[in-house]
Amino acid sequence: MKLELFSGDFLFTGSHEKKVRSLINVIDTKSQSKIFNSAVEVFIIAALVGCINNRTAEKEKGDETLRIMVSQFNTHRTALLNTYKLVLLCADSNNVSPVDRINRAFREYSEDYNFNLFISYVLGGVDELYSVFFDSNNVRYDDYLNALKGFLKENLTDNESEELSDEDVFGSDVF
Repeated sequence: MKLELFSGDFLFTGSHEKKVRSLINVIDTKSQSKIFNSAVEVFIIAALVGCINNRTAEKEKGDETLRIMVSQFNTHRTALLNTYKLVLLCADSNNVSPVDRINRAFREYSEDYNFNLFISYVLGGVDELYSVFFDSNNVRYDDYLNALKGFLKENLTDNESEELSDEDVFGSDVF
């Protein structure tokens, strides 16, 4: 069945609600820094992180919810659709032929199965992001920054000895 993508609210529930809330809350009271500013930002990045790490998860039940409103999806619609198609294009690359992945991303993208696959990568990406930032002893802003650098080095560089500078991670305007 075809559906209109991102045409309704999305609810994070169970452990994913708690994890997303942690990712958007202030992590350092002194600087008032956050890892992400909003749940919709987590949603977009988590989809990519889940796909890159081939990590999926199932939606959990829970009493507490964190809602992404359709208006937030509309504000980020271009980024969402591009991310959605990119994930569908790259997902299951070992098990699905390139032609089938292209069809999935550009012809059959609004099928329920593809949307559910995308959501599983979003939730897996939330788990991965949470483990990067909170399954360690990060306390200060610098601790979180080092966790981010380690994550990016692990996922974006081909050479383990290649060093990432602050400028590589954040651009030249930050420091």
